[in-house]
Amino acid sequence: MKGKIANRKMISRRYRNRRIGDFLKELHLVEGRNTGIPTILRAMQQNGSDLPVFETDAERTYLTVILPVHQQFLPDANVNGEKKKRTRLTTAEMKQMMIESLSVYGELSSSELVKELGYSKLTAALGKAMKELIEEGKIEYTHPENLKHRNQKLRICLSSVEE
Repeated sequence: MKGKIANRKMISRRYRNRRIGDFLKELHLVEGRNTGIPTILRAMQQNGSDLPVFETDAERTYLTVILPVHQQFLPDANVNGEKKKRTRLTTAEMKQMMIESLSVYGELSSSELVKELGYSKLTAALGKAMKELIEEGKIEYTHPENLKHRNQKLRICLSSVEE
C-alpha cells in the first residue's frame, strides 16, 4: 500500500469509523470520491510548486501531507538553498524613495506609501523616516489640523516645491 501512496494513487475503500465519515461528509469537510488529492496535485503542478509529500505507516493509522512552499515565496533562499543577507535600506534611502513616490503619485495615505515602497505594513524605521521628512518640511499632511482625519494623506510640502 505504501507504494501506491508514494506514486500518489489514492483509493478510499472504507472509513475507519463510518459514522464520523458520514458526519464529515454532511458538513462538506470531506468527500468520498477521491477528487481532493488529484486536485491538489494538478494545482501545484500548474503553479510550478514541488509536488506534495505523503507519509503514512504500514498500518495506515495516519496520513500526513506536506505541501512545500513555492520557491518564489522564499525571498531569503538562493539557488543553492543557502540563506543570503537581506540588505536594509538606510533612513536616507527610505526618505528618498518616499519623496520619489510622492512626486510621482502626488498624494498617498501612509499605508499606500508604505505599500508603494514594497512593505506590507508601517515599520518603525519607515515611521521614523516619515517623521523626519515632516520635521524637515519636505512632506506634509493634507489635513495637518486633524492628524486622524479619515482622508489623511501625505504629499510633497507645497512650500518646498515653490522654492
